[in-house]
Amino acid sequence: MRTLLYFTADWCRPCKQMRPIIEKMYQDNPDFNLEIIDVDKEIKKREEFSLLSVPTFVLLQDNAEIKRTSGAKTEEFMKDFIYG
Repeated sequence: MRTLLYFTADWCRPCKQMRPIIEKMYQDNPDFNLEIIDVDKEIKKREEFSLLSVPTFVLLQDNAEIKRTSGAKTEEFMKDFIYG
C-alpha cells in the first residue's frame, strides 16, 4: 500500500488550500495511507526528508520514497501523483 506524507504548517497559506483537497481524496479513496506532518512540531521527520518548502507531498511504497512534489496542486494533479 502507498503512503502519502503531507508536510504542512499552520502559517502556510498553500498548505491550508491543499488540506481539504487531500482529506477529501483520502475519504473518497482510502486505498492509500495518509500521514499529515506539521513541520514545526515534527522536526525529526522534516529533517529526515530534507524538506525545503511546504506543502510538500512524499509518496512512499513499502516505506521507500518513490516521488515527491511541492506547492499547491489541483485535485487532478494529486490523483495522478498518487495513482499514476
